[in-house]
Amino acid sequence: MTGQELFSTSRYLQQIGYTPRMIFGRNFALTLTLLFGFFCFPLSAQGSQPPDVHRVLVSVFGDKSQQVRTDLPATAFEVEEGGKKCVIENVRFTEKPAAVAFVLDLSGSIVGPEPKRSTTVHFQMPSRQAVIKPFLDSGSAENDYLAIGFSQEVRLLAPFTRDREAILSSLDVSLGRRTSLYDAMALAAEHLKDHSNERKAIVVISDFEDNSSKMSLTGIRNTLREEGVLLFALVVPGDLGFGRAVAGDLVEEIGGSDAYPTAKWIPTAMRRFAETLRYCYAVEYRAVDGAPAGHRRQVKVKVRKQIAGEKCKVVTPIYSRDS
Repeated sequence: MTGQELFSTSRYLQQIGYTPRMIFGRNFALTLTLLFGFFCFPLSAQGSQPPDVHRVLVSVFGDKSQQVRTDLPATAFEVEEGGKKCVIENVRFTEKPAAVAFVLDLSGSIVGPEPKRSTTVHFQMPSRQAVIKPFLDSGSAENDYLAIGFSQEVRLLAPFTRDREAILSSLDVSLGRRTSLYDAMALAAEHLKDHSNERKAIVVISDFEDNSSKMSLTGIRNTLREEGVLLFALVVPGDLGFGRAVAGDLVEEIGGSDAYPTAKWIPTAMRRFAETLRYCYAVEYRAVDGAPAGHRRQVKVKVRKQIAGEKCKVVTPIYSRDS
């Protein structure tokens, strides 16, 4: 310990109430303990994360590899906030448990004994259990799940649980023929709002052709954006054909991923959704405006193609709120 270090530490101890006699007199043992702590642990490690350093969780999916990327270095990432580039302080790969709300369309538009026919595809919808199970099998064992079913009526089928069999067994219900998709998504957002998990997602299986909700499309978009919820949309063929565009716009404006698979590829799509939610990077960056942690922030994260080796889709909520 140098004389300058001892002098600086002595001044600090006096500022917090220790007199010179206390420091160098009968409380010498306590002083040694304090000095040891100060010089073995830098000041940056003694306090909490600086107030202008923020964290966002991002998942990365490779377009060419069709895999969730888990091997990217920190130099592959760029962060923008309000259109301004931010300085990245740290990037680490992690697995995060999530709170997941399954929202299932139980209306006659996608569920029935006969194969689904539209202007472009002959579609046989698998059983609800066959649709959901690949996600459950690929998701984190620590995920909490709930299930909501809807037609014109919206019903909570299963509250939050880690019991996967309870989720699967809750799906054997029949409702009506109309579609209150946005109301069902709003109910899911309400249940997710107070969940303690940092990672939250709604997984929708529907044709996205709402014709019965009280909630508007704009309303549900704003609700999910505000809550920082990810949307994973499995879009099946609909009677009118506009659902794919609706789902795509919602995912782009909220954050998440969408898929329009044939019946054969539904399990693959659901596994990819689960893996995208499970594996992520915690990107810490220095805020442009110096706003304290906890504020809602509109963040855009990019992955450099020349470093990743392929074009990548970054999955993160459009609005992020620091933990």
